[in-house]
Amino acid sequence: MKLFALVFSLLAFSAAHASSKVLVYEVAESYWKQNPDASFSVNKMKSDAFITFTTETIEQDPHRVIKNETKVAVPALSIRDGQTIQLEQEGSLVDCATVQTRGVSVFRWNKVTETGCTVKVETVRKVFNDNGYTRKMRVHQVFIVVK
Repeated sequence: MKLFALVFSLLAFSAAHASSKVLVYEVAESYWKQNPDASFSVNKMKSDAFITFTTETIEQDPHRVIKNETKVAVPALSIRDGQTIQLEQEGSLVDCATVQTRGVSVFRWNKVTETGCTVKVETVRKVFNDNGYTRKMRVHQVFIVVK
């Protein structure tokens, strides 16, 4: 009996700590300079750029498809480091997400069919060399943890 209880508790522990699928996307603000001593020429994100998280609930019917859509818009410049956005909707198509500037879609993410997802946004700095230019980017890394 004790052995059965031990095996059962081990199975419960491993199921609770099963790894989730993590999708990583990046939204960047670019910083350019020609040489290490030059000042930055800053090309900031548009103030009306935003990330839209869309959840679509699709109800299957023999004769038609009923679509219910919920959107959460987050201004890109108001995203804080470590901010977590919860999207919970049972049986939904989670379209995480579209980044838009002035109404034009500039960054599209693929739809994932899951029961829900957690979105975490962190800001990091990256440095790239591009044809003699040093490109410094402030990158919003978007981690989508799909349950």
